Amino acid sequence: MNKILLGMAGIAALMMASGANAAFKLTIDDSLTVGTDVTLTDLDLDGLISFSNSGLSLTNWSVASNAFGYSKPFYDGSVDDIIFALQSFSISSSAAGILTIELTDDGFTDFGSLSFTSTGQTSGTVTSEAFYNAGAGDVTIGNFITSGIIAETSGPTSVASPYSLTIKTTIDHSGVGSTFFDNTVRVPEPSVLALFGTGLFGLGL
Repeated sequence: MNKILLGMAGIAALMMASGANAAFKLTIDDSLTVGTDVTLTDLDLDGLISFSNSGLSLTNWSVASNAFGYSKPFYDGSVDDIIFALQSFSISSSAAGILTIELTDDGFTDFGSLSFTSTGQTSGTVTSEAFYNAGAGDVTIGNFITSGIIAETSGPTSVASPYSLTIKTTIDHSGVGSTFFDNTVRVPEPSVLALFGTGLFGLGL
């Protein structure tokens, strides 16, 4: 009987782990083609999606180096307060075009508030957006439209749990050009207050 219960518990845990990152994906859409050009998912559920120019089929665009999408459990809010990020994205164009990169995941349970930071540089125009959805529609954390040096921060924005997160970045080049950016959603360390409150509760205060 105990073995059956342990087996059922193990299956349940596995199902929960599988569902936790089943929605984590990255898409790339080239405006010169029909539909979404690239869809990458987190097949091993480690919270990391990495990609390079190899295997990508984009009209006038070339990814210069490995780029990374991060989510839980790779970042869980305990490492530099990062929970969700699209980083080291470096891309160049051989002609005019618009490229949209979108990173999304759900099942976040970090509480408190969120901030959004965008850094990098572009020879065109970059629109960086981050928003969450706790079941009542998308709520913007930050929305930046930048040319040249990218150095933007917004927040904190209060959020209820559970929720999904999306980072959407649109690159617009008028011709030959290049863009590099890091886009990061952080939780500004709610854990200290939470632990303090838990300690007081445990002491009966």
